[in-house]
Formats: sequence, C-alpha cells, structure tokens
Amino acid sequence: MAELRGDLYAYHRRIKIIDYFKTNDHTFIPFTNPSNWHPKWSQLSGEVQDLIKKDRVCLSRYQPTVDRADNVSACEKRALKQLQNQPNIIIKPADKGSKIVIMDKQQYVYEAHRQLDNQNHYKRITTSLQSQTQLQIRSIIQQLYTDKYINAKQRDYLYGPNDPRARLFYLLPKIHKESETWTIPHEVPPGRPIVSDCNSCTYHISQYIDHFLGPLSGRHPKGLSSTLATVNNTLRPRT
Repeated sequence: MAELRGDLYAYHRRIKIIDYFKTNDHTFIPFTNPSNWHPKWSQLSGEVQDLIKKDRVCLSRYQPTVDRADNVSACEKRALKQLQNQPNIIIKPADKGSKIVIMDKQQYVYEAHRQLDNQNHYKRITTSLQSQTQLQIRSIIQQLYTDKYINAKQRDYLYGPNDPRARLFYLLPKIHKESETWTIPHEVPPGRPIVSDCNSCTYHISQYIDHFLGPLSGRHPKGLSSTLATVNNTLRPRT
C-alpha cells in the first residue's frame, strides 16, 4: 500500500503541474536536480480536483488481493540464491547476443589482469585521482556559472555528488568470438572492458556535454548506427 500511495502521489503531482502550466509560460530547464514543488490546491482546475478526489476515494476502498502464485518454484529460488552466494564464479551478460555467462572467477580475473597489465592502455597509480578531478571539474562548472552559461540550479546539478562513487572496472565476455581465438582457446573468452561512470564526479557533466555533441554527431555524413531501423532505412531503395 505504501508503494501504491507513492505512485499515486507522483501521478497526481504530474497531473497538477500539467494543469497549472497549461495557461502559464513555462520552459523546462534541463540539467537540474528533481523538484518537489507542485501547485497549491486552489491553483488547480475543477476537473483535476475532482479526479484527485475520486482517486483518493478509490485508494481508501482498495483491498489488496491475497498473494498470487509465484512463477519461480522454491527449488529454483534456492538454486538462484546458491548461485548468488557462490564466491568462485562470476555471472555477467555476454558482450553480444543477450546471453548470460557463468565464468570461473580465477579465469575472469586472469583476463582482467591481462588487459590491465597492458601499459600501452593503462598506467598503475597509487591513489585515486577522483578528488583532484572533482576540484578541476567544479572549477570549470563554476566558471560556466560566472559567465552565465548556466544558472545556479544547473551548477548545483552538474557539480554531482559531494561523495562520488568510485569508477568500477568490469568485463563483458565476448563469447561470440571464435573460441579458437579466445585468450585461452576454448576456455577464457576475451572481455570488453567497461568502466562504470555512474554517480562519479563526471557523470552529470558528461550528460551535459552529450546533450550538445549528440545531435551534432548524428549529422555527420560518415556516421554509423547499428539499429535495425537505421539499417532498413539505409537499404530501402529511394523512389
């Protein structure tokens, strides 16, 4: 019920905002933190007030149904739990093909070290550079604010979290490659290296940059896309 109340509140808030701004000049400002503001009850139209009242009555009369049958058996649940708690294996999605790969942990770590030990691509450091990077990024963002390219709300959003999350390195196994060409043939597939930037010190500013560069890159005459719609449009004969 608590989750249902929360969903209904979020739905009503969106309805209130749409109703309020339909007669007001409102421009959405991107790259700002989520707002909890919503119009006062007296600022809403009668139709929206009636809708909200009816929804609240329906919610007050709602009786949750009994637990429905689970589509996963107790035996399958135990098996999944055992896999999750197994320290000697790694479970990752494949790089391509929407498959799930279960690897021996030692083999996974072997492939990770093979890549990270390549000094042409990686350099070992003794401490994290994230705090230093955060200061540099925030200095640039502050200058954007000073030069009036962004407002105060956007500045605060682009700053990112005060305690950013460390970037995590992991691999997506390339099992679509011929097994004879694997790092250890038929045993250890090569991995696509991924460095997760979620909630890091550059996560929000990367969104800001992509907002401007994304449309430009799509206009390049040599741009390629692997989406099926693009391929179909490319292959469709012109009339």
